[in-house]
Amino acid sequence: MFKRLLCHLVFMIFLLVNVAFSQKVQAEELLQFVTTEYPPYTTTNMPNGGVITAIATEAFKRSGYNINVTILPWARALREGTEGRVDGIVAIWHSKEREQWFIYSNPIAPNQIGFYKRVDSSISYKKLSDLKPYTIGTVRGYANPPAFDEAKLNVVDAVDDETNLRKLGAKRLDLVLIDKGVAQYLIDLN
Repeated sequence: MFKRLLCHLVFMIFLLVNVAFSQKVQAEELLQFVTTEYPPYTTTNMPNGGVITAIATEAFKRSGYNINVTILPWARALREGTEGRVDGIVAIWHSKEREQWFIYSNPIAPNQIGFYKRVDSSISYKKLSDLKPYTIGTVRGYANPPAFDEAKLNVVDAVDDETNLRKLGAKRLDLVLIDKGVAQYLIDLN
């Protein structure tokens, strides 16, 4: 069930509730968006800022708006959004809690979230509660699947996915909860 649930999570863009899109925003006005390093979706290391950044930029351009996307650590990007200091966030998962601050677009692209472990690890599980003895790396501020959060596992937050993969390699974590595309990109990069 958890694996199926994870496959249905999608990337979204949101617009802050306080952005007055009902008023005419001049096309030459530059809207400020933030995101985080989440390659290959959003990144400073790829043309057009990654595939999701490119899609968002083009979508706004076709609607008559220009956007500037700044990469920040995720917790800071989320704080900038919730405090209304930016016009939007590119590539944010929907959560009920976040609806108080954000209006979401339709989903842009699907992604797969799951656990990564070291090749020499024998960890297996049938249900999330089987993972209680293990230390699992997550990223501070990310919205994790509700079933994962409800399992009350031993979670250690990091500033980003790359840090978690490094901790996993150094045997400081047993598992990492991560997007498959991000994990593959970072593993291939290193």
